[in-house]
Amino acid sequence: MVTTDGSPLSQIELTVYNDEGFLGDAIGYGSVGDDGSFELINVSRTGRLELDPGQYRFTIESVGADILIPERYADPKKTILRVRCEPDAPIMLEVPGMSAGM
Repeated sequence: MVTTDGSPLSQIELTVYNDEGFLGDAIGYGSVGDDGSFELINVSRTGRLELDPGQYRFTIESVGADILIPERYADPKKTILRVRCEPDAPIMLEVPGMSAGM
């Protein structure tokens, strides 16, 4: 689930990277639906991506709305969108301050 200021954030694509030993290579993507939900697919976009337990970083990119995404969300080296994934736990990303641009 992706939210901004407590509301679903839509019309964006997520890119996911390993945070531990970050090398800058994406490992998957996810298109966010109107309700803020997403499913991750592998980097070749051929199947579902299952994340092992660990720390991951995410970036966002607009795929519909014409909005400026700050570097702290768009640049994989600077992103503050980091999540520790645990088995069977949902991924919850809060992207503060984006509701004004939507």
